[in-house]
Amino acid sequence: MDTVFKIRVFLIILFLSVFAMVQAQVRTEVTVRYRSNQELANQIENAVAQLINEANSSYAGQTKLSLDSKCFTALAINRINSIWENSPFYCAEGSIQLNLLKQAAANFELRNIPVLVNNGAGDVENAELVINVNAVGKVEDISFALDYHMYTKIMDNKLPAREYRQKKIITDFVENYRTAYNRKDIAFLDEVFSDNALIIVGRVIEPDLTSQEVKLADPEKVEYVKQNKSEYISHTKRVFASNKQIRVFFDDIDISISPKNDNIYGVQLLQTWRGDYYADKGYLFLMIDFTDDEHPKIYVRTWQPEKDEDLFDLGSFVF
Repeated sequence: MDTVFKIRVFLIILFLSVFAMVQAQVRTEVTVRYRSNQELANQIENAVAQLINEANSSYAGQTKLSLDSKCFTALAINRINSIWENSPFYCAEGSIQLNLLKQAAANFELRNIPVLVNNGAGDVENAELVINVNAVGKVEDISFALDYHMYTKIMDNKLPAREYRQKKIITDFVENYRTAYNRKDIAFLDEVFSDNALIIVGRVIEPDLTSQEVKLADPEKVEYVKQNKSEYISHTKRVFASNKQIRVFFDDIDISISPKNDNIYGVQLLQTWRGDYYADKGYLFLMIDFTDDEHPKIYVRTWQPEKDEDLFDLGSFVF
């Protein structure tokens, strides 16, 4: 009976593995809509289809991605491969229809691309991709998107033009900031933090970090450490090196503007952070200077576990 039971278990596992592989090998038909230039839309459609279906095939075969430089910039290939090493994904949809959205500087964006991301624990999690495309139709970058409802709440079409543009820059920045942790991009973090940044790192004290099951830690025991940029970057390098996979999720985003300087924004987020053996959930606050839209700088980063405490905001700091 014991042998028969083992055989049955093996067959069940084999069936589930094959089923998962078949699911991951779905070929996704991509349609990109852009009436102004059908030729450009077709070129972008081809690039997105290549990315999605290469991801589907590579996920099933557990292989590296092979991306055509005719469809992707060198930076895009590098960043996509970095994401792939830490957060491989695939699309289970048979077809997706996407609107090509015009952005500043003749660039474009495609949003709401549904994918399933390997969470490192033998399971997958729902996510959405944002794909950035340049004026000649090449993919320049991808990132994990904010939740659709959160994004649409922020990007209210009734906003004045300047405020809408600023909030678009902020949401793009937040999505790229989040994805930097997925791809372990220490160079990006080093660039976006001001040399004079004030950083308050909160960590929940977890008594047993050897458990193979990652759970959210008890927020009642917290230690806070004040760091400068150099200390924070060094610490983050060690975290990246000691974790095979890092996943960051944002919820409950709130954006405020300084009454004294309309280039200074406060961004408050409910952040869930998951590594290999540690996870926590708390409120992240970023004070960001958008004086240079192309190179925003983070001057303050804080973290707190509970909302019922006095949360940091723009009024907590003198800039």
